[in-house]
Amino acid sequence: MPPVLNPQLSKVDGLAFLGLSLCRKSDEGHPDSITHQTAFDLNEVIDRKYEYLASTNDDGWLVGGGEPGPPKSYKLPAKDSAHVEIMRIGTYNPAWGGIDSKEIVDVMRSGKILIPQIEVLPTAVVANPDKPPELEIRFDMPTAVDFTDLKAPLPHNWQLRFIHNQLFK
Repeated sequence: MPPVLNPQLSKVDGLAFLGLSLCRKSDEGHPDSITHQTAFDLNEVIDRKYEYLASTNDDGWLVGGGEPGPPKSYKLPAKDSAHVEIMRIGTYNPAWGGIDSKEIVDVMRSGKILIPQIEVLPTAVVANPDKPPELEIRFDMPTAVDFTDLKAPLPHNWQLRFIHNQLFK
């Protein structure tokens, strides 16, 4: 077995994170995708017919219900994995700089992390630095926020920063 496939020999830190799921089942996507939200139908913004994008890698679309696989698509079948990453943990192995999954679950169940109703607004679409690049939808909060006027409305996406700041305490 190659080392990267053997968990005891692997040194890959992982992609564990806490986040907000934007998954949504779609007739155009993978049949096993599930719906976690109904505010965003990402099929309305992706280009499944490749009219504006020349192609995607073999992952295809990981939003809008995911990639259905043959015969609808000849990309790798994959469920919808759309999400907003709030805190990257990397690995559950503390020896590699991560946090044990039991500790994360205990903190989230403790009631110490306050999670408000979350309403998010997309702020940008960017190509990430991967080779080939992936398109990412950003959900940023403005950085130059004036909190001196206590009657002013909170900036968009404030809930993500609110949760994020508590997690790093």
